[in-house]
Amino acid sequence: MAHKPFLAGKNLQACTTTRCPVPLRASRRTPTALAAANKPIFVDSNPSEDFLKSEGVKQWGTWGCGVEKFPWTWSVDEKAYILEGEVYITPNEGEPGAGQPVYVKKGDYCVFPGGMSCTWDVKKPINKHFNM
Repeated sequence: MAHKPFLAGKNLQACTTTRCPVPLRASRRTPTALAAANKPIFVDSNPSEDFLKSEGVKQWGTWGCGVEKFPWTWSVDEKAYILEGEVYITPNEGEPGAGQPVYVKKGDYCVFPGGMSCTWDVKKPINKHFNM
């Protein structure tokens, strides 16, 4: 099995390299637990309305930016729901999934692990709900 740069959708898959310690059975863990286990960025491209409601996504803060490229480091875990836009997020050297861009788009639910450094390459202006 090839290295997976991120976990996606309901068919969660874990990579098999030593840098990704979560086994294939990780689908029983919550997104926050996956991020805390030193995993790459978590992306669910089809979150259910029930899940989004249970997370209280509509009450979270919002953030957005235009088309640009910039470095970023999360100080704490961040959960996000992408309202619009497209971005490639590439973890820096030494991070889980280093050098492998993660594609994030409108409708995706993501968990970004605290302490991760990366580069954002925004292709279409981003607007998101976020919670730290």
